[in-house]
Amino acid sequence: MRRKTILSRLGAAALALALLLLPAQALTVDQARELLESYYVDPVPQEVLDQPTIPAMLEALGDPYTNYLDAREYQYFLSTMADYTMGGIGVITTLTPGPLDQGLEIDEVLDDSPAQAAGLLVGDLIVAVDGTDLAGLEAEEAAGLLAGEVGTDVVLTCLRQNYRYTRTLTRAVITIPATDGYLLEGDVGYIACDTWGEETTGHFRDLLDQMGDQAKCWLIDLRGNSGGLITAAVDSAGLFCGQDAMACLRQRGEGPGGYDYTLCVAEEDDPVTDRPVVLLVDGETASASELFTAILRDCGRAVVVGERTFGKGVSQAVLDQAALPDYFPDGDCLSLTFARVYSPMGNTNHIIGVLPHLPADPQEAPGLALETAQALAQAEYDLWPAVADTLIERCAAGDHDLSDLDGQPYGDAIAHLAAYGLVQGEGDGAFHPEDTLTRAELAQMLANILDYAPQAEGGVFSDVDAAAWYAPAAEAMAELGFLDGVGEGRFAPDRVLTRQELFTAVGRLARWLNNDFNYVALTREDWQTELYALKDYDDWAREPVWLLSRGLEDGEGGFLNALWDDPEFIDPRAPATRAEAAQVLYTLLSMLWILP
Repeated sequence: MRRKTILSRLGAAALALALLLLPAQALTVDQARELLESYYVDPVPQEVLDQPTIPAMLEALGDPYTNYLDAREYQYFLSTMADYTMGGIGVITTLTPGPLDQGLEIDEVLDDSPAQAAGLLVGDLIVAVDGTDLAGLEAEEAAGLLAGEVGTDVVLTCLRQNYRYTRTLTRAVITIPATDGYLLEGDVGYIACDTWGEETTGHFRDLLDQMGDQAKCWLIDLRGNSGGLITAAVDSAGLFCGQDAMACLRQRGEGPGGYDYTLCVAEEDDPVTDRPVVLLVDGETASASELFTAILRDCGRAVVVGERTFGKGVSQAVLDQAALPDYFPDGDCLSLTFARVYSPMGNTNHIIGVLPHLPADPQEAPGLALETAQALAQAEYDLWPAVADTLIERCAAGDHDLSDLDGQPYGDAIAHLAAYGLVQGEGDGAFHPEDTLTRAELAQMLANILDYAPQAEGGVFSDVDAAAWYAPAAEAMAELGFLDGVGEGRFAPDRVLTRQELFTAVGRLARWLNNDFNYVALTREDWQTELYALKDYDDWAREPVWLLSRGLEDGEGGFLNALWDDPEFIDPRAPATRAEAAQVLYTLLSMLWILP
């Protein structure tokens, strides 16, 4: 039986429709060209459309999430989003990594299963299967002995306290929900979710109903969950957030900047539970799982524990026989990226992923998540947010290896970024906050924050040595459009940036990270009437400076300002320092709730 425990789980992570990770013909080349031109999220370059075959076209497009699937591949893909069916006996066992000392402890006996008919109970220890002693076996190998062809017999040797007994069971069809859970010690309701399919929200609701009287905190395990339906993620989030759970989809259209927007809102008007939530994530938590995580983060409903998530914030439309029968008569499909997805705060998780409140490596994360959930469960009913804030603040002020921050004006901001691994020293254990900022250094800071490496082959800039420490960052930030070259194919890595150049790069980052920033930049012209405040700035810097300082309202009649002062009181042509760059980046990420 697959592992369903806070420590670890068996079973492959599922892929999903609408937000998915797919590997990449009845569809013709002309039809594929037409569909890309009509539905793809960005304008498709002509050199892509001119390719002679569909594989060549998709390879030239360079999008790992746009793929053609034949009928067999498509059916397999659909099966990954449903509950898992197998031949087995109907027990859920607790497995810990590595070899077993004695055997498999039964954590749950499924209703109407061979195990229930044979009288197996929670707490029993399976020590042998068909005469094979389980002691010393790897956990997954031991659990695998329980599965087999439906109708075959399996002999179990079990221990119940000091009583040893043997039972012969006939394997039956066992359906394992893609989302299930049980109560853990400390009044923690544990929910493991492997995919976001049509059944997922119903599974969540059932588990909340079943454990709601006993669970004082929910621990939701999204490790390895690589995505699924947007609607399933949003509606499931609505069980915890009500109609504050939503996602904005931005696709190519006729609106400002060539975009249209679609709002996806949870069906629930009010939350089903108001108990705190801990989300356990890892580097394979992707797509719709990241959206679910970001919704609960934005709504202040969860503490996120684990690794930075995968970083996929684009959505796919699956064009198939049901949607376009003339294009896909043989059951094949084209999975095509058609939208960018934004959280309730307007943030993307594309590339950057979701930063956990409490970072932890894969070995330590499960234990830390359980400890955090137990601490929140023990808090007074309406005081758990304060307990969560204390845990997060302790982490944000945690260890870093920078030795020269004491007494620095922006030392706290630098330390906070360093605690989450978003800025680094210069190799000598110090940050050198008062040093001037070079183009190479800013590129590296931005690359660290986004966790992004260049996707194209290197060699874009003639003055960037491929072996230089900053080379990948310079290429990556130019690729994303945050830092331009200086002309004649050069990057000028050692050139010191002025403050207005720093603000321009960070303004571009703000538009990329947050849809509200981007929409304001596309639709509002207020900054044109406020040139008196920006008269000392060059024309090319005025819009991004205005955007960072007055682009977003604070909800109280004022504006959110990512700069350290009003722009008219900042000398735009003075050299920027490393500390100033860290301060602006820290403020931007904090105001957007991207940085815990």
